[in-house]
Amino acid sequence: MKYLKFNYEFFRCHKNFLMMLIINLLELLKINFNYERFFERSKYWYVELSEDTEIGSYVIRELGFDCNGKVIFSAPTNDNYGYFVDNNLGYNDFLSSFDCIEITKEEFEYAWEYNEMK
Repeated sequence: MKYLKFNYEFFRCHKNFLMMLIINLLELLKINFNYERFFERSKYWYVELSEDTEIGSYVIRELGFDCNGKVIFSAPTNDNYGYFVDNNLGYNDFLSSFDCIEITKEEFEYAWEYNEMK
């Protein structure tokens, strides 16, 4: 597994026509999208990525943190796959799209285990 940390403010970057269209379609389909407020408040993220070489890497789990370092979003859950879990970004995509740093498995697991969102 690979573990990355990066800054990403969801709605500041994506409040555009396409994103609003997607959100509206999800709401029309009655998909639970009540996690939107956590995306908006997340300042940085941790992602856990597979190292599958046959199909490429993909996100397994994600955590969103507020500006105080508190976990305010974790996915996947029973209600929500998550934002990064539910897309096609792999390890190299994250490195080329965001200012990422690698973190340890222990750092990710600690944040995952002791967050209040589970």
